[in-house]
Amino acid sequence: MFTAIIKILADHQKRHVLLLTLIVIGTVAIGGSVFALVDHIPITTGLYWAVVTATTVGYGDVTPVNPAGRVVAVVVMLISIPSLAGIFALLTGSSISKGIKRLLSMNEHFPAKPYTLVLGSHRSMPAVLEELLKAGEQVVLVADMDGSDIRHGVYLVSGDPTEVEVLRKAKPAEAKQALIMADKDAETLLIAVLLKEEAPQLTISATVKSSSVRDALKGLGAHLLISEDEILAHTLAKSIETPHAADLMLALVASDDVFLDEVEMGAEDAGLSMKEAERKYLKAGKPMALVTEERLYLGIESNPVVRAGDKLLLLKKTINVD
Repeated sequence: MFTAIIKILADHQKRHVLLLTLIVIGTVAIGGSVFALVDHIPITTGLYWAVVTATTVGYGDVTPVNPAGRVVAVVVMLISIPSLAGIFALLTGSSISKGIKRLLSMNEHFPAKPYTLVLGSHRSMPAVLEELLKAGEQVVLVADMDGSDIRHGVYLVSGDPTEVEVLRKAKPAEAKQALIMADKDAETLLIAVLLKEEAPQLTISATVKSSSVRDALKGLGAHLLISEDEILAHTLAKSIETPHAADLMLALVASDDVFLDEVEMGAEDAGLSMKEAERKYLKAGKPMALVTEERLYLGIESNPVVRAGDKLLLLKKTINVD
């Protein structure tokens, strides 16, 4: 019973229910003890009276016999009865809210392809979903969680993404890309293996911690691997050297006014130096880096020769269409 109650409550509601429960317990314990003292009855009888009074059962077999007992009774009633009513109101309201959200989620239809497949319940997953929806992406989430906790607009496949049957319900072969956001690297690796078996051509990105898992995912053909620890460490280190480095990094990825775009180099670009390619595509945006099969080159550190299939990263300004 208590497990069910906890599941239907949000965090702030849990705190309120806990506080009110402690108030009721304290009122019953203290009020029953004081009542037993002033009415000269056993403490067990006093506690029994306090519970009967707080729950408004009111058998009437134990009643105050003096003014002090009546004062204690008034205090117990004024504190415990409204507190219990508040607990039930919170439980009922939360349960109704969850039910409405479930009904709304039943109206969600599996999105038409292409869509982005997100797998796992990493702590930063809600923020990523928000950004994907803001960018106009259709999203299918595979996570072991309740549908009432998912933002409207995201289709949820509820279940463990490391289980093949759950994964198949998300139709990975029809997705345009997959983003794995598991809590543990072992889960990330297992999900990637299952995805490759179900959809060999699917582009996979993932967040990882371990460099060995990152290498293993590269071997599976994962497209983009983001190491949280490395990003945090390098960002902090650069910020110590240059206080506004973190602001620059955040602006590049979070700004609504600018965005990064990739331009694939064609056969006509092969043989150009990176500097020559930058000049060629300068009107399309500000060149930032060249991505090859081996690594990413920043424009200020070297001047490699461009090959067909390399990608030039351009910083562009968002065009607002009213």
